[in-house]
Amino acid sequence: MLSQSVAVEIDEQIGHLHRTRSVFPRLSHHLVGSSRFEAPAYYRQLGLHVQVELEQPMTIEFIDGLNEIAHWINENFVLRLYAVLESHGLFQPEVRKDVSGHEEMDILRRPEAVNDIETPRSE
Repeated sequence: MLSQSVAVEIDEQIGHLHRTRSVFPRLSHHLVGSSRFEAPAYYRQLGLHVQVELEQPMTIEFIDGLNEIAHWINENFVLRLYAVLESHGLFQPEVRKDVSGHEEMDILRRPEAVNDIETPRSE
């Protein structure tokens, strides 16, 4: 059954997201100077009891870099979710407004986001 297959693939992607974000959580600057952090409570409740011990104390730059990786992981998840839906023919050029959940599908195609991209000028 197609819907079962899609659900399994989405669950797999969510599992990958949870495991990677438990290792690369968003960190606060209050951890500057510390050399240890653990997975946030959300991930620990999922059984992902990750603790990271670093050789050097964290700096603001290190934390900001880790937070950029966390953001990149989230973006990667959205792209992978799109790929799962598209590979099963569930992502169409136009969002059908008569289908439940259409708001969630539409988030990937905001026309104002496309219009904000500058196109290179030929000189």
